[in-house]
Amino acid sequence: MFALFFVLNDLKKSEQYFQWYAKEFDNDVGEPVQKLCWAISLYRMDRLDEARYRLADLMLTNLYMIPRLLGENIKTYDIWHSSSDADYDFYDYIYDEILAAITADDKKWIKTEYDSAVFQRIRQRYIEIYAHLKNVKDMPLRKKLLNESYTLLDQLEVTENSGKSKN
Repeated sequence: MFALFFVLNDLKKSEQYFQWYAKEFDNDVGEPVQKLCWAISLYRMDRLDEARYRLADLMLTNLYMIPRLLGENIKTYDIWHSSSDADYDFYDYIYDEILAAITADDKKWIKTEYDSAVFQRIRQRYIEIYAHLKNVKDMPLRKKLLNESYTLLDQLEVTENSGKSKN
């Protein structure tokens, strides 16, 4: 439904669906396309803090999707990938209709956020942690590293209707 409402650009239905989804599936980690559609829809709703958080969450779910969406060359990272959702090739499975629905304005916003200092800092530390996890067998150390990775998005301040707008 995320993709359908996104392609239709039905922000009212998207909002209703987001609320229902968050209530019904509060523990769901989601998948990259869902996170992409959610982030851009929130951006279009002018809910910039929430959109930024969702975009950063997408970035950590799949390090390759945003650069590929922006047409940037990106190498594959020599890190532990916890899921196939994190694979470089995941981007190739995005429906053309979704990609066509992403506007130049959407991409400009995505690039601005992706290139921001806080996104770079979060991304770099995530890559460091997951590179380390690739070779760490010690369970207490793995747990410590994973717990740190789960807090990386805490660097983003999320407030509902913060007053920050696109205009």
